[in-house]
This record gives sequence, structure tokens and C-alpha cells, in this order.
Amino acid sequence: MNGNYEIIKEILRTKDTSPESFERSKRKVMKKMRIFAPSKITLLKAYHKISERRKKIISASAGIEFNKERDEEIKRMLITRPVRSLSGLVNISVLTKPYPCPGKCIYCPNKRGMQRATLRVTSGDESDDERL
Repeated sequence: MNGNYEIIKEILRTKDTSPESFERSKRKVMKKMRIFAPSKITLLKAYHKISERRKKIISASAGIEFNKERDEEIKRMLITRPVRSLSGLVNISVLTKPYPCPGKCIYCPNKRGMQRATLRVTSGDESDDERL
């Protein structure tokens, strides 16, 4: 059997969802199967591959009710680390649909046959009048 799947099964059979319990379950399976520690993201991927029905069956075999709250607790435990920042501000990158460059930026070069982001002469030999 796959080690990641076995670790997930052990986590589902454990009533406690604390980080210590998670590590204990993981070490137990790793020792039994003689495998190296998988990353939390690998375990999270394995957890998502298991069907909801299968999760309920595994939990029920240990006498634990599997519901939405327990599912969220396990997912939270498998997240690598929560997002935090010392200043309270978090940078978020937003990727938008690419649009053509309008070419009206002040810093944008105006050389024929050149991409907007590059210049032929970068040593400062050009005057500002030649670029515009």
C-alpha cells in the first residue's frame, strides 16, 4: 500500500486532531512501513484523492463520526503553514488576462523591431530624446 494513504488512514482513525497527534500518527506509520516523512502538501493531495464515502468508512471503523467539521480540521492540519505577517499586511498576487501593451508609458522604449521591455543600447549612450 501507499505510505501516504496509510498515514491518511491513521489520521482519520485518530480522534484527536492536534498537531502532536498528527505527528504521532505519521511517525507510527513511517516506522511500520519504513518510509521517509512525506511533505504535508503530498499528504493533502492524497487526502483529496480519497472519496468522501471512503473517509466515512475509515473513520467509522475507529468509532469516530466523520462530518464536515472534522474534514475541515484535518485539512487545516495538513496545510503547510498559515499565512501570517509581522506587520499585519499580506502581499497577494493577482494574475489577470493578458492584454496588448498600449505603449503609452513614460518609461517604455520606442525602438522599431524591439520588444517593449528591452533596449538595444543599455549603457546609457542614448539620450532621452532618441528613445522617445
